[in-house]
Amino acid sequence: MVVEGSGRVVSTPSGIDCDSATCSAAFPEGGAVSLAATPGANWTFAGWGGGCSGPGGCSVTLRGDAQVYAHFDPKPPPQAHLSVAVTGPGLVTGGGVACGNGASACDVTLAPGTAVTLTAAAASQARFTGWGGACSGNSPTCQINVQGDTHVSASFLDEVQTLVPNDGTSTGVLALNSTAVFFVRTLPDRGYAVWSVPKAGGTALIVAPCPLSCSAGGGATYMVADEAFVYWTDSYALYSAPVQGGVVSRLATSADRVGRLALDEGALYWVAAHTSPSRPGSIHRMQNRVDTILADGREANSGIAVDSTYVYFTEASFNGAYKAITRVPKMGGIAAKIVDTSMEALAVRVDSRNLYYREWTGGVWAAPKDGGTARLLSTGNSSNGGGIGSIELDVNAFVAWWNWNGTTGNLHGLFRANADGSGWTPVDTGADSTWFGPRVDDTAVYYFHGGALIKRLK
Repeated sequence: MVVEGSGRVVSTPSGIDCDSATCSAAFPEGGAVSLAATPGANWTFAGWGGGCSGPGGCSVTLRGDAQVYAHFDPKPPPQAHLSVAVTGPGLVTGGGVACGNGASACDVTLAPGTAVTLTAAAASQARFTGWGGACSGNSPTCQINVQGDTHVSASFLDEVQTLVPNDGTSTGVLALNSTAVFFVRTLPDRGYAVWSVPKAGGTALIVAPCPLSCSAGGGATYMVADEAFVYWTDSYALYSAPVQGGVVSRLATSADRVGRLALDEGALYWVAAHTSPSRPGSIHRMQNRVDTILADGREANSGIAVDSTYVYFTEASFNGAYKAITRVPKMGGIAAKIVDTSMEALAVRVDSRNLYYREWTGGVWAAPKDGGTARLLSTGNSSNGGGIGSIELDVNAFVAWWNWNGTTGNLHGLFRANADGSGWTPVDTGADSTWFGPRVDDTAVYYFHGGALIKRLK
């Protein structure tokens, strides 16, 4: 009996019990001897030779002396797979991996316990946005110890992405929920319609075709959305539709012009704006299609915003004597002026510390929510007055964002500034006056320029 490698061979009947290079035993001639092979630790039985062959059992009928070989091979060292998945325009390298931007080494085999440093590099005009799987965070490097099969993902986004190209139909009205951007198109054959496009990019889909108000001749002027519904007004009434598309519902009509909208915890807040000195405005809260007037007999003109406690709205009298930001408790109560504005304000936003508003002349301001001195945020725009066009404003993470279509000679485009008045920045500029929006979430700002819907990372 010859043993090659590390293992043990035992015979039946007994006589062979061999775990060394060679061993032998005498058996009666003509008898049958069966051999069983057991590999040693970290070895595997490869097969018989001589009097037996192959990896199966071995039985020898003795007609004379016989020699049998048992061959054992060492097991291959244990291995672990590191797999990487890349989404977006970027490359991940390290530990033999080169994955993304055309490189396809996305799965490598390593010895368990191998330490690997992965590095994420964004392509030109792109940004690394974070790891997934065995890595986390958004640092460009990730150190892991590969003990077993390990998966890592890396995400990259274009700094600027055109979600919807200019096709001559978009009107500049925008709303966001957590996954989609809602916008309005005016279609030659059926009037205006509400559309959506994924924030990550993709195919734009119609949500609500020409709704009930088409006969009134107005397109959507303001719009908001949550995870279930998109809401809009055409200045005559309020409408809603499921965000995935479905039946359009008319929620309310108003004898006065309907102003801006706000959403919070499933409730829709809206302004019935005053249209003459004898027709004052009112502030409304609608939930489950039940409309409640929170403040009546007001000089409310358009703007509205909501936080956990109050509804904030803009006011201006027709004679110009009274211009203010006012608030009322969300469930109704006494309305109180918070800030006197220097010009008539038409848009207001709030966060946990401040209220922000934009005047009809274009100026963007911030003030403490409980009252105090207002700060002009748009000082970097050379003129805070005249020819502004769309009076829009949005706020995220104590930063105000606005578009500017100012008077001739001024810088047009998308701008931002911090709530304390610092950090005025022209984010995207041009000589044309085709800037509308913006709307902002934690990741990006969305706006129209030249008829195209743009997503720009913050």
